[in-house]
Amino acid sequence: YKLEKISLRERLNETTFKWATATLVVILFIIMLLWVYTMRLSRKKVEQNYTMLEKSKRELETATSQLVRTEKLAVLGTIASAVAHQLNSPLGAILNSAQRLKSGDNIEDNVNLIEKAAIRSKKIVERFLIASRPADDKELRTDLGAALNEFWELFGHQFEISGIKIKQKIEENVFLKIKPMYFNE
Repeated sequence: YKLEKISLRERLNETTFKWATATLVVILFIIMLLWVYTMRLSRKKVEQNYTMLEKSKRELETATSQLVRTEKLAVLGTIASAVAHQLNSPLGAILNSAQRLKSGDNIEDNVNLIEKAAIRSKKIVERFLIASRPADDKELRTDLGAALNEFWELFGHQFEISGIKIKQKIEENVFLKIKPMYFNE
């Protein structure tokens, strides 16, 4: 026996070659259809995941907004309580001095006490109003030392009552630039 090299075309007759070519084309067509079907399924899955992600994002934003509002109310309640406590002392002095004025005792001293207590009350209210004022969209420039000293004057007694000791060493004229942040950004 002698082995001869025969090409694939020679081994296959014309009909077999046509069938093999047609089969290959059909297989490629089926593969393309499966690929297109898989891509559509993947696209639908991605769209569903995107929709769920957007929904989760909106829910998270809503929950965050509600949490921020709740925290603001809690802080406002705490601050209002501290301000009321701070105002109670000078108002008591004003009331006491006014009652002593009625009796005619030490008129000048009582008037001076009323004036000092009224000034202190006014400062407390002014600090509270400044602290609660909403920031505008521009960059704020604030004296950090003065702000901390005012905070300490307003709430320091409350810390001491709670048993919290704070050592402060704050210099005036230390400016801080602040850009207000919002949760919707």
